[in-house]
Amino acid sequence: MRQTASEYVALVQQKMEALINECNAFETGPIFAELRVQLADLRKDNIYGKAASKYVMHSQYVEHLVNKGPVEVKTAGIFRAGLFKRVEGRHFVLADDTTSIDSPAQGDAMGFEYKVEGSPLSRGVPTTIHVYHTPPGSTSDPRTPIANYEAISYVGMNNAFFWSFETEEDRKPGNWSIEMAIKLKKAEDVPLSWHFEITP
Repeated sequence: MRQTASEYVALVQQKMEALINECNAFETGPIFAELRVQLADLRKDNIYGKAASKYVMHSQYVEHLVNKGPVEVKTAGIFRAGLFKRVEGRHFVLADDTTSIDSPAQGDAMGFEYKVEGSPLSRGVPTTIHVYHTPPGSTSDPRTPIANYEAISYVGMNNAFFWSFETEEDRKPGNWSIEMAIKLKKAEDVPLSWHFEITP
């Protein structure tokens, strides 16, 4: 029996939800946004709001949904953290849920995976990341981060940040802190932070 548009949309959404916990948001976030556009077209929903009169190309609608459409962020939390091993390219898997590591190997990483709860699914939210390092024995907090990043966090999906040990500077002994802020235009920033130690 032929499926109706609503039945097809429900099936696709079910499969999308099953993939959310398996996929890295940085690679699949834009793809999920693309699916949202296609599903909305099937249902004849106006998910673009006033933007519908601005854009004429499909890719512009997708860009709008990812970066400019309405967004609601309820909470954000870390669900997996520790020492990660590189599997391939930018893919890492958790090797040890520790906050302390002794002489990390080149190519490994310390970091965390986190999820931003809210709506709509796959909406990108600007995120700032600062990395701080305090040498062993120091009692003062560092005032200047040693690294700054501008990133995107995808709502409802698995996001991650990994501090990869590529050089000697990346794995200096001491206390390390990763401070993240999920930026919202009409609400306070949502902070996330994680700390780890590298021992000589």
